[in-house]
Amino acid sequence: MHSPSPEPEPSVACWVDVAVQTPAHSPIAGLLSYRSAEPLQAGQLLRVPLGKQELLGIVWAVHSQAPSQLDVEAVRNVAGVLKDLPPLSASWRSLVQFSARYYQRSIGEVALAALPPALRDLDDTRLARRLRKLPAAVPAHTVSPSPALSLQQAQALEQMAQADGVFLLFGSTGSGKTEVYLRAVADLLARDPLAQALLMVPEINLTPQLEARVRDRFGDAAVVSMHSGLTPAQRLRSWLMAHTGQARIVLGTRMAVFASLPHLRLIVVDEEHDPSYKQQEGARYSARDLAVYRGHLESQRVVLGSATPSLESWHHKIGRAHV
Repeated sequence: MHSPSPEPEPSVACWVDVAVQTPAHSPIAGLLSYRSAEPLQAGQLLRVPLGKQELLGIVWAVHSQAPSQLDVEAVRNVAGVLKDLPPLSASWRSLVQFSARYYQRSIGEVALAALPPALRDLDDTRLARRLRKLPAAVPAHTVSPSPALSLQQAQALEQMAQADGVFLLFGSTGSGKTEVYLRAVADLLARDPLAQALLMVPEINLTPQLEARVRDRFGDAAVVSMHSGLTPAQRLRSWLMAHTGQARIVLGTRMAVFASLPHLRLIVVDEEHDPSYKQQEGARYSARDLAVYRGHLESQRVVLGSATPSLESWHHKIGRAHV
């Protein structure tokens, strides 16, 4: 009688370090190693086993050989890859990595909290179904006529266009700062057919009025919202449209600072002084400060707007204009 042949070792195309969300204060707080039978790249979303669970993860680094001091016998295989999604960009991963280090949280906690919860339950088949339901991408265009600018608004817009990096726009409530933001977005989208803009407000109750105005100006198909008041399905749809580049304008609260926007060119933080930009639960962070850092990472313009600018914004040597 022949003894059964040993099972062949699984083929390994690469070894990957993966960010997953682990419980707070868990001893498993860093990146986890897995092996994959197919080539992968950093930023891809995938499903991996952890204990008896299967979790959503993000490829953080790829190795052609097993890292040294790794018990390869204990390393498990990747369970599946969400192949229809483009990888999360290097600048997005740098933002998450900086946030985790600066605010002393794990990369997995910050990274996975930034993704819509409904994404965690999708496999490739269900994801493909969701993607097919998204509206076809259409160019953003001005739907309603723009009101005439005052001399101060026109001068502020010109100064913003000539400035690099961070710019402070200040003026009393009702002075016309929002119109300056919208003109800056309109100019950007007219110049670049792929460009995306992020408009941030401090609280959900400020979102509907601004959202109505933005949709009236640019059309429904160009705009998505991101805030905690959305249903899981709505949040997933908004994230997918932003991540795939179909949404040209993202309007949101502090969570939107982590939106995946592959063609981000402009960030506006309205009422930048407002303490609501500070996340007080879970992984704490200042969305205003991260917006400034994200603009630095991606070499994009950041506009901070306020009637009463914060002391740090006022005293930093940045461009500024009054309306």
